[in-house]
Amino acid sequence: MYSVGVFYAWDFLIVAVCAIVYLFCPPKIIAEKKEYVKFFLLFFSVYFFLFIVITNILKDREATHMLFKVCVVPALFISHLFYPFKTEKKNQHLSFFLFFFSLCIIGLGALIMVAFGFSNM
Repeated sequence: MYSVGVFYAWDFLIVAVCAIVYLFCPPKIIAEKKEYVKFFLLFFSVYFFLFIVITNILKDREATHMLFKVCVVPALFISHLFYPFKTEKKNQHLSFFLFFFSLCIIGLGALIMVAFGFSNM
């Protein structure tokens, strides 16, 4: 099994276990569970697990690591839009910055692909 991002083969399970423990912890241990902690734990546990699976299917570490780094902010923005926050209002500043950084990353990726295409001509 390969590593993804800064995590090695089985380190992504720590994030998933932390998410499960936090979500199912009884109220007398953690009285008030924060929505954004739940959101980030769920997002990163699913995101890391998804890219571990994709890396093992494709068997191309460099391409998957590049995809992992490029897609983290746009995926975080999209999941922030669709996550059903129950007790807290969505942070509009976080949504704006994630949208702005997503546009920057997508634009930079497009410029790199165009430059790579012109260099192969």
